[in-house]
Amino acid sequence: MQINPPKIVVIGAGSAVFGLGALSTIIQHPAMRGAQLALCDINAEGLRVIDRLAEIMNRAWDAELHVDAALADDRELALQALLLDPMVTDIDSGRAILDDLLIEFSDYLPQFR
Repeated sequence: MQINPPKIVVIGAGSAVFGLGALSTIIQHPAMRGAQLALCDINAEGLRVIDRLAEIMNRAWDAELHVDAALADDRELALQALLLDPMVTDIDSGRAILDDLLIEFSDYLPQFR
């Protein structure tokens, strides 16, 4: 039986301490080989740095990860990341939650206004 690679969302990935530590642990773990990794943070510059480091580590350790950083200001990508949460049971609920979050945190995410 073939098991699909996991999909992982790292919230706060732009933090130099947390993001880098979490990233190296995920990328080096054999069970994560080929995983889809979504990096998210309100610190765009920190996230850009971690995204570049993730690509370098991915190549160096031949982890075959698919890395996306939430730098694209893409609502659909944000919705996809939210739908990975097992507490979000359907797409309509996911959209409603995302709308609420983007309103609540609009000061930090002006690109989604």
